[in-house]
Amino acid sequence: MPLATKQEPIIDPVIAQGLQQLAELPDWLAAAARPAAVAAALERHVAELRAGSLRLRRCKVDRVRLQAGRWEARYELVVEGADGQPRELAVGGALAGPSAEPAAGAGALGDPGWRCFLPELGLDLRADTAAEEEFQALPLLTDPEQARAFLERSMRAGAPAYRDIAISACAPKVMRNKPGRCTVRYQLEYAGDGAGRLPNPVIAKTYSREKGRDTYASMRKLWDSPLSRGDVVAIAEPLAYDAANRVLVQGPVRGDRDLKDLLRAALRAGTPAALAELDDVVRKTAAGLAALHQSGARHGPTITWDDELAEIRGEVAQLSAGFPWVAGAIEPLLGRLAARAAAHPADAALPAHRSFRPQQVLIDRDRIGFIDFDGFCLAEPALDIALFRATAKEFGINTSPSEKQKEFEYPSEQDRLARMAQLDVLCELFLAEYARVAPVSRERVALWEALDLLTVVLRCWSKVKPHQLSNAILALESQLGASGLLSAP
Repeated sequence: MPLATKQEPIIDPVIAQGLQQLAELPDWLAAAARPAAVAAALERHVAELRAGSLRLRRCKVDRVRLQAGRWEARYELVVEGADGQPRELAVGGALAGPSAEPAAGAGALGDPGWRCFLPELGLDLRADTAAEEEFQALPLLTDPEQARAFLERSMRAGAPAYRDIAISACAPKVMRNKPGRCTVRYQLEYAGDGAGRLPNPVIAKTYSREKGRDTYASMRKLWDSPLSRGDVVAIAEPLAYDAANRVLVQGPVRGDRDLKDLLRAALRAGTPAALAELDDVVRKTAAGLAALHQSGARHGPTITWDDELAEIRGEVAQLSAGFPWVAGAIEPLLGRLAARAAAHPADAALPAHRSFRPQQVLIDRDRIGFIDFDGFCLAEPALDIALFRATAKEFGINTSPSEKQKEFEYPSEQDRLARMAQLDVLCELFLAEYARVAPVSRERVALWEALDLLTVVLRCWSKVKPHQLSNAILALESQLGASGLLSAP
């Protein structure tokens, strides 16, 4: 009698074909995200560039994305005139593809009324004259004396333990400044004794609407839980929330790099020491996440797998407005995932980070800390575990073998598959370490991870990332294959 051999699972051809349909962006859409292609089109169709009265020194793609049902693009240009002086210009417009009706040009490049149509891209460009709105409290947060008084007043009112503090000086450093969102770090000098026991540095974050109030309430719940001891993972102490300016003030989470940085550095180095350090931090991260889930700090909405599925179907509907075939390509997979989810009920909802990715893990020598609890909610543990795994795979597969490579290119398909196998082992270590200290359904992790990786694929379309799309498809197919979700029924 011949020996029995293990049979490879039969791949569902309908799901596999749907994924292959998503594997490549249309040429005109991909070209709109390539600086060289846009620069060449501008030099062909902009009169001043064609005549040589202006020279295009730089073309940077700021963004190309699907927004409110239409493709929008924005570019930052540097041009040089006869005087040799460079000028920075911003242009943007609608992207409708090569079948779009040509729009009439107007004005000269650099004028507020300038307009130009690039037919090979179907791109109707105009001068972008919109000024970014500055956050109204920015002077309060960045002026050293105003900030000193604001922080002292806020911390005294918001944290009883600090009601008697006196801040003698502060040095602000803007970490992020975008419309509606500003983050500033302050190095403080306290008056009196005991300054070494007071929070330093301190972080102030602005929020649109009342999001900051919810974040502050979540952080208070976490700080009142055993998590604040910091024996497993460090978290920031919430110090105050100023409703008038919508500013949250918090203590520090120490660390000179995050896990995303370590992941990429270790994969590039590939040495036993670098990979062992990565494994060690991943184990600590899994233990820290389990401690967060078991903290008892309940606050915020309950997020379910059905919520995530509905959100993805919304993204599919947006893409289908421009590419009607997308819905038919993805629905067989979504139907398979929904059926599997119905057969495997969710674990109990626990405190969840909701945005738990490697960049939310700070590394301070042999300790770790978690940051950014803006999405804090209640959910099954698989939500956080799967998002971490999916993002680690996304970052890892898109990490070039060398820092000198700007594009994520690998010498061969074999190298890409080897990197994917390496990431699978790392993510299995993370899940196994979590399961060692806290219960979790592996089936549910696989389902959430499939949705997260499908989201990566869809956003390579909606945010036009042609250089990452093939890797996103590889990561999704690998996960579906390993979990049996790609097999024929």
